[in-house]
Amino acid sequence: MNNISAILKTNTLFKDMDSKYITELLSCIHYQVQSLKKGFLIASEGDRCSFLGFVLKGRIDVHKPNASGSTVLVNSLKPGDSFGDALVFSDTREYPSAIIAAKDSSVLLISSADILGLCEKDSIFLKNLIRSLSNRILHLNRKVKMLSHRTIRQKLSSYLLEESRKQKSLALKCRHTRFEIADLIGTTRPSVSRELSKMEKLGIIRTKQRDISILSSSMLEDMVK
Repeated sequence: MNNISAILKTNTLFKDMDSKYITELLSCIHYQVQSLKKGFLIASEGDRCSFLGFVLKGRIDVHKPNASGSTVLVNSLKPGDSFGDALVFSDTREYPSAIIAAKDSSVLLISSADILGLCEKDSIFLKNLIRSLSNRILHLNRKVKMLSHRTIRQKLSSYLLEESRKQKSLALKCRHTRFEIADLIGTTRPSVSRELSKMEKLGIIRTKQRDISILSSSMLEDMVK
């Protein structure tokens, strides 16, 4: 239990709680811990979401089918990440993507009824849940803005300019992984990496691991006009 609480502490829903208190909270509800073999299908697209899930071990991948019939990896969840929090209280409660164990993993599942119980019992958990859902709304609004552009380069340019404005710098400490950037602009991680490489060859940016330096903000601004 101590190990579970230490992992959950890294999730935004348990922000500002220590491991001991998380253990006490969990003792007041019913939850499941499931061990999953690599390749186990947790949920298919369209399945009903009845639980909020937390990754305890391994890696959980989110796959979205595309028009060609193949699937695109849109996100990878590591220990401490959660899934289903934006769905479990929705009207349809349907998964928009497939959730698959990418390697031998374990997850903790809490039902919607017990999530409500935690909200009633602890105001910090309720605040964290509201904050998490609010941030998801902001993320979706930002994604709509990015998707209004036609090409991947325009979308990436818009993203980089916005990050530059937020950080007040041309040397960006990227807050998002390539997977997260791809999700934000509606494409795939390989497409993001390829386009960043092309922009680097053109002298627009310079990349170093996750960090990106903007060498020509004027060229980025011209792309999004």
